[in-house]
Amino acid sequence: MLSQKTIGIALIGITVVLFFTTFSLTQTILKINEELHKTCPIPPELCPAKRGVWPVETIVSFFVTASLGGLGSFLLIKAERIKRIGFRKRRKFKDIVELLGKDEKKIYDEIVASDGFIFQSDLVKKTGFSKVKVSRVLDKLEVKGIAERRRRGMANIVILR
Repeated sequence: MLSQKTIGIALIGITVVLFFTTFSLTQTILKINEELHKTCPIPPELCPAKRGVWPVETIVSFFVTASLGGLGSFLLIKAERIKRIGFRKRRKFKDIVELLGKDEKKIYDEIVASDGFIFQSDLVKKTGFSKVKVSRVLDKLEVKGIAERRRRGMANIVILR
């Protein structure tokens, strides 16, 4: 799947190509009209070829091109912003994990070892802690935004955030 950044860059590239193509074709059309109407008997203020007015198609093309360029720029800027926000969140999460206490770190490591989710009862078995201690440590991890418990029937499943 293409990323927003890739799509944004592609749209900006297409915009540049369309702009120069439209501009050069318009200039060619204006030059041809000028040559064809050198001997035109219509007064210059009435003859559209002599006034040098751009065709409606050109104006529409520039509008569409500008819209594509704007969309490409928006996607590119949004992708960069999302990247920066994600980096900050990962950094903040990493800082919090580094400050965990010994018991919190042990439970965190068990959750990570089980691919980010584990039943609370399995944590009791794997860590050797009592049910109460696991529950209290999980309360601390939830407050810190590292893990959350979800009820599944008669058991709790612990999930990393």
